[in-house]
Amino acid sequence: MSKSKKRTSIKTSKKTNGNGVGVRILCGVLALAVAAGATLAVLEYCTPYKPSQGFRPQEEQKPTEEAELPVFAGGLYITGTDGAGYDLLSAQIPVEAYAENGLVGYADNAYTITATVKPDNYATNTGVEWALSWTNAESEWATGKSVTDYVTATPSGSGYMESKIVNVTCAQAFGEQITLTASAKDKPEITASCTLDYVQRLEAKNVGLKFGDITCDFEGKKNPMFPNLSQPGTQNTKVPLQLSAYGTAAGGMPELVITQPDEPYTIAGDYQYSYRLNRADGESSYFCHLSSMGSTYYYLFPNYESENEIFPADVMGLNEYNIAEKGLYFGLKNFIEDLELCEYYAGRNVPNGEITKLTLSQIEACAARITDWWANKNDDTSGYTTTNYLFGLTLTVSSEYSNFTRSTKFTIGSIVNTTNSIDDIELNPPSTTI
Repeated sequence: MSKSKKRTSIKTSKKTNGNGVGVRILCGVLALAVAAGATLAVLEYCTPYKPSQGFRPQEEQKPTEEAELPVFAGGLYITGTDGAGYDLLSAQIPVEAYAENGLVGYADNAYTITATVKPDNYATNTGVEWALSWTNAESEWATGKSVTDYVTATPSGSGYMESKIVNVTCAQAFGEQITLTASAKDKPEITASCTLDYVQRLEAKNVGLKFGDITCDFEGKKNPMFPNLSQPGTQNTKVPLQLSAYGTAAGGMPELVITQPDEPYTIAGDYQYSYRLNRADGESSYFCHLSSMGSTYYYLFPNYESENEIFPADVMGLNEYNIAEKGLYFGLKNFIEDLELCEYYAGRNVPNGEITKLTLSQIEACAARITDWWANKNDDTSGYTTTNYLFGLTLTVSSEYSNFTRSTKFTIGSIVNTTNSIDDIELNPPSTTI
């Protein structure tokens, strides 16, 4: 049987919740003003890194120098310039380097700004003075607040060279823009400035996902030795599998659960949420394996990421299913109709069976086999396997400033084979006109 062509399709759901999230800052190279005798310079700066929207498979992410920089997840964000004559190189300070830079461990985030006074620090006095102020001190939020309770700028020293290196530290979230101004010690009327914003934080722990009564487990079991860390591979969301075509399956439309901190900010973001079903690394391609009396049945979802599986050309790949539009329901009927569940059968006289798409006419036979499998799955001598893994889900959260993913694996926690009862009959007679 010829191999079907590998297909991929990313489905995206958009939602704006009015909150901003962080950035990964490569650099902000600003050109500012200079001391006496210095020449003017043209402003140059690197634009903030903007991640691609939607999901990008891990194997396609090639290491770059950017990947080694601290990941910006919100907080202080330096942009803009007003002036010419200085070059300022801005770099985010990683948390592990706080101590060596004299920063307190509870700082929200921090940057080192290094000034180069044109021309090449050779003016008579290249010393720099730094000052912080609210961009609009009369705004409702800034009124009565001291800017240094939120952001501080600490030079490395008072000498010419030391004064040009300053640590800008954010202590807490703020709701009004801050202006950082640099001025030449010998000619204070020559100044330049940049803008400090606060991008509201949205971290992975703030985003949850539900499908009806099913809450995705993104955290997993906690490691008893390290309570803040989960044990690898334990992010399993157990679900009841409805076998009957006439019963109600657990699940529903995706419902995001955002528990974002209630704190001020000056930059908000427009978030995109994309969902992708997949088969986790190292997991079997099937969720049910029956082997008895010389016949073998496998039930598996179409997957075009494996080079070893041949599916019918007319079936949809697991990762092509549009969760945002159709939701996710954990019923055998839904698996057959929506996820195009397939069967692999090899009997006594069929040593090399083929993968075929199931139809609803086969649901009763399939349900009977799964029931048998579930009852005997822990019997090591029965020829049944204990695999109860269905598929994995990756939730990707993207904005202009940052992105992150959360993942879980759906596993069968129980099987249900119930039908909906008939409660009443209601007739709607046609209306009559007298």
